[in-house]
Amino acid sequence: MDAARELARQRLSKVAHAARTGGGTPLRVAMRTWHANVTATGNWRPRYAEKVSSIIGAYVEGVENSRVKFSPAARTAVEALGSTPMGAVRRADVMAVADSIKPGAAAQFMAVLSPFFNWAYEREWVENNPSRNRLRVTGGRRIRQRRLTDKELLKLWRAFEIQGDPAFGAFQLLVLTGARPARVIRSRS
Repeated sequence: MDAARELARQRLSKVAHAARTGGGTPLRVAMRTWHANVTATGNWRPRYAEKVSSIIGAYVEGVENSRVKFSPAARTAVEALGSTPMGAVRRADVMAVADSIKPGAAAQFMAVLSPFFNWAYEREWVENNPSRNRLRVTGGRRIRQRRLTDKELLKLWRAFEIQGDPAFGAFQLLVLTGARPARVIRSRS
């Protein structure tokens, strides 16, 4: 029983420390401040800074955007996440937003949120990064599923023959052996 009380005291102390040092700041305010600081130091390319700003605006601050359409559930999740104190954001809060938006947008959202929480973690404003393992969360690396049909492959084969392209030999080797493109390119005759 004493161990549990001591653990609770330590946890309360950490939460109080986070609230004193910035962990109590609403996420929308903290992320906007973080973005302004990183942009001012010149750590981002200008185009990327604009992209990050629009992601923060849409998915954390809930700013209306003609290109981003929210369902009522997504709108509620974004508003809840933005108003939550930075130190109190849980993985469930982040996932509520990520699950309610399109997969590509969710991947970008997580890609912006993760470095922000890493930055806050280094300053001991949060205890963990609720957006860690972002690739696993948003489906990981996208792998193409479509393959050429036999007709498409034959059409491409004939186009290579007609053009007399020097890459035709590599194409033939790829098609006939199923070898990896990097191996075929580095192979010697």
